[in-house]
Parts: sequence; C-alpha cells; structure tokens
Amino acid sequence: MDNPYIYLFGVFFVFGLFYLYLLDQVRVRLSRDHRDLWADLSTTSLFHMDCIARFVFKRRDRSLNDVPLTRLTRWAARIGYLVFAAWIAGAFLFFSHLSRM
Repeated sequence: MDNPYIYLFGVFFVFGLFYLYLLDQVRVRLSRDHRDLWADLSTTSLFHMDCIARFVFKRRDRSLNDVPLTRLTRWAARIGYLVFAAWIAGAFLFFSHLSRM
C-alpha cells in the first residue's frame, strides 16, 4: 500500500471522528451547565452540530467564564482547522491525480 491517498484519507477520517466527538462533548457540557444558552442555540438551527460548530468557531465560550468549556472549544477549533486543511490537501491531491491521467 504505497498509495498516499489511503494514508491521507485515514488521517482525515480519524481527525474527523475526533472533531465530531469534541463537538458532542461541547454539546453535552452546554446542555448540562449552560441550559439557557443551549436552549437559545438549539432553537436557532435545524442541526445541532451546525450551531455547536458556529459556537466553537465564533469563540462565544469566552463570555461564560467556564475554563473546561473554553479548553474544550479551543481543542475543537484546532482539530476543526486541521480537518479542513486535510480535506483541502486531499482534494488537491485527488484533482492533481486526475489531471495526470
């Protein structure tokens, strides 16, 4: 298996699952510790992961003064950027491979 696409997909897949796990942990913490904010967030979006991702990337956790939640959202944002970079690299490699065919 000398195909680099397999390895890149594996990295993308593992980090994608870890990113979804972190978003779920943010959801659990918000629904448990900050019920009013969670009620407001969950009514504004059809998909809960979408509103949680917006919460994470807009850094709305800073006003809550919840250190574990801030640490969790910081990690979720970092992994989210990493997943996006892996997705871009995979798309670049895929289309560059198609152009060589």
